[in-house]
Amino acid sequence: MKKLIVLLLSALLVLTSCGGGDVSELSQDTVSYGEQSEVSESEEVSKGVSAEESVPEEESEVSAEDTTVPEESEVSVPDETSKESEEYIPEETSKESDVSESEKTDAAVDQALKLIEEGKIKESYEVLYKSGTDAAKEMLKDFVVVYRKCETYDDFSELQSYDEYSYDENGFLIYEYSKTWHSVEYTYVNDENGNPIVCTQKDCETGDVETYEAVNTYDINGHLIKIAVGNHIEEYEYDTYGNVILKRTNRDSMGIGRPDTEYYKYEYNALGDIVKKYYSFISEPETVDYYEEHFYDNEGVLMKTEYYQNLAFGQADNFVHIETVTYHYDENGLLIKTIDTYLGNPTETMTTTYSDYLFFYRPQK
Repeated sequence: MKKLIVLLLSALLVLTSCGGGDVSELSQDTVSYGEQSEVSESEEVSKGVSAEESVPEEESEVSAEDTTVPEESEVSVPDETSKESEEYIPEETSKESDVSESEKTDAAVDQALKLIEEGKIKESYEVLYKSGTDAAKEMLKDFVVVYRKCETYDDFSELQSYDEYSYDENGFLIYEYSKTWHSVEYTYVNDENGNPIVCTQKDCETGDVETYEAVNTYDINGHLIKIAVGNHIEEYEYDTYGNVILKRTNRDSMGIGRPDTEYYKYEYNALGDIVKKYYSFISEPETVDYYEEHFYDNEGVLMKTEYYQNLAFGQADNFVHIETVTYHYDENGLLIKTIDTYLGNPTETMTTTYSDYLFFYRPQK
């Protein structure tokens, strides 16, 4: 039941944020609904600029002083009637060197849109990713990228889990095959905007079926502030930049016998990336039970997450470092491997690989 709710809520938040499926930041918190989306909402994407804004005014207006006139010793003075047509024109190579960043950006976006019209979604994604410009990064938010295979091995290279996934034409999970757990089928009912509001989960081993309907509430700025799936409720608070800074979850509604509310608090860097996430499971958010710290490269790509646990739950801080996860990507920025090191006694390492990606283009509405 909890997995179903997590799936439906995750699909809703992905559509709400259109975050690109940002598979480049898969971490442990993705099993808790809302985190993946929240991360994508605060991703390191800056606003693109149009070609018109980026062309300096002095370059767009050519004056008589800008016209290069050949020296008299090299070229004879043309007749007055043909002087205008004989004006010196800079070589093509010099024009090319003056192309602004925004003009290159527009070229990448135009090429990506053309590829999308041709049904080449993966190629479009790759063009935008390799461009790396602001407008390209902005458009990447409209992509959903998902993997179809996931395998986890322990220190002795023994398989711990193996999963395969199937998706519908919109990128929603419809079938999950597990070698180490039950296989599951998913079906959805969408609203007029294509957002799933009802999800049905069928256990292929037992035949058990569960169905849940989501009710979403938004503030005047269009931010999702409340999700209700049955008795399960999640609420969100935002800062002035639109970043989620607090999430509250009614844990008793999950049927695990604890009426406390879970709290998740977030801190961001100047680029809008989450740098710290705090968990409070049995108390108010002022007391932290767990926290995690994220580390990025110069391009804003998540490279490592460190996890810490408070040994005195609900009391004064007494944190110990318990886990480290590192992330590895291919040339297109797709996550291909995570290495999870548990700092217990003994230390244990799990390596998970991700492969066989699918690409979907879902423009923000």
